[in-house]
Amino acid sequence: MANLKTSYIGRPLHYFPEIPSTNSWLKQNVLIQETGTVAVTDNQTQGKGQYKREWITAPRANLAFSVLLRPGNPKYMHSVTLVAALAACDALKPMLGERCCVKWPNDIYFKGKKIAGILVESTFTGDKLDKLILGVGINVNQLAFPSNLPDAGSVRMAKSDLAMLPREEILANYLNALEERLNRWEVKPSSIRKEVNYRLIGYSCYGKLQVGSEILSGTYKFMGINDDGFPVFLDSEADICVYRSEQIRFQPDGKPSEPIVWNS
Repeated sequence: MANLKTSYIGRPLHYFPEIPSTNSWLKQNVLIQETGTVAVTDNQTQGKGQYKREWITAPRANLAFSVLLRPGNPKYMHSVTLVAALAACDALKPMLGERCCVKWPNDIYFKGKKIAGILVESTFTGDKLDKLILGVGINVNQLAFPSNLPDAGSVRMAKSDLAMLPREEILANYLNALEERLNRWEVKPSSIRKEVNYRLIGYSCYGKLQVGSEILSGTYKFMGINDDGFPVFLDSEADICVYRSEQIRFQPDGKPSEPIVWNS
């Protein structure tokens, strides 16, 4: 693939014109796959997002791919989602500038529209982490979405000229950025904290906190993530609350939709 500069991510890369799920393919063939193996398809017919929600993507318009990883720091495996999110922001910077932001834990937004999502699935041998499969969907050229997805958008929709965008180039940019990010993260997992915080929707803002289906009483301040990658909040009693469940949703007052660092 042109523009791919990695040493192991995307080497090898398996392309499928159509496949039910790139994550599922890697899980089913995981014993023969090397670290960094990528599966990519033009048409993913049974893609899944978080909580087994359907990931809808138009054929031959977007990017749907998965990466097989074996992280050296299993204690921090949950933060690999945020590493992948930062890589997406890096890859889209040439087209969208610095304004991509992260909705914890796994979505990429641009000006209030969700343009990418990440799903990480793990496999264990006994109680030991064996492999991580990183599934990535990036809406690149799709111009229309179902009415039940009002927040969905694409990179092409975000650009004023609406010209078709090169999916292969974006994929190469992403894989290059992912390897660079992973190399730094493996050495020092906490190194991503500040960059993630600056891109988190609602960082340093006050708002409502939802845990599962329950909206907690009172107002919370979103303090960003800690060194382990978990969200930290300050409640109305000035107590610090750390949540480890991915079923956390924070609704900031004023609904800021851009990274706070770029608004200052």
